[in-house]
Amino acid sequence: MRYTLLATTLLLVVCLSGCELLDGTDDAPPVLIVPFDGGGTSFARDTLSVEQARIRGDVLILEVAYPGGCAEHAFVAYSPGPIIRTLPPGADVFLAHDARGDACTDQMRKEVRFSLTPLRARESDEVLVFVLAPGTSGFAARLRYRY
Repeated sequence: MRYTLLATTLLLVVCLSGCELLDGTDDAPPVLIVPFDGGGTSFARDTLSVEQARIRGDVLILEVAYPGGCAEHAFVAYSPGPIIRTLPPGADVFLAHDARGDACTDQMRKEVRFSLTPLRARESDEVLVFVLAPGTSGFAARLRYRY
């Protein structure tokens, strides 16, 4: 039952990221970061680079670049939790990219947005967010999320 709920949530997030987040407009609703416990679910890891990263309010905004141009790409952010016990607390956020078989090589850029509210720590009013992306060694971005 737990894995069914996780799979359903993941499917919803992938659909939303493919349908709403890829237009790059500020009025597109952010998608929640998917909690992930490593239980049998895998995420696409097609190459991308994070060109810019910022936080506005409760929203993580990433400008990503990737090869493509012939198909819609999907992006999902997931966090293995729990919050990393540092001062202030920290959270790893992994960005998954599914090129959906797109073999084109034009350099594409998109803005993707994710709600950071699932990462809030009870014992603090801020969290360090460490963004990791496929094809990137180390952190693609390190940001401070204050709430």
